[in-house]
Amino acid sequence: MQEDIQLMKDLGTNSYRLSISWPRIFPSKHFIKVYLLFSAIYLLAVTFRSTILCSLLVDIIV
Repeated sequence: MQEDIQLMKDLGTNSYRLSISWPRIFPSKHFIKVYLLFSAIYLLAVTFRSTILCSLLVDIIV
């Protein structure tokens, strides 16, 4: 992914479209009910997207 971000920077891209698939974060309705009770979510899915967004923000600021 870092290579893709660097390529976008080299090409002068000024935007990036990112979509979040909620089923990847909350795989099923039952899963949502159980995990919302414990205030938990699929941290791996969120962490991956967070890493992408942080990398993009760092490259924009730098």
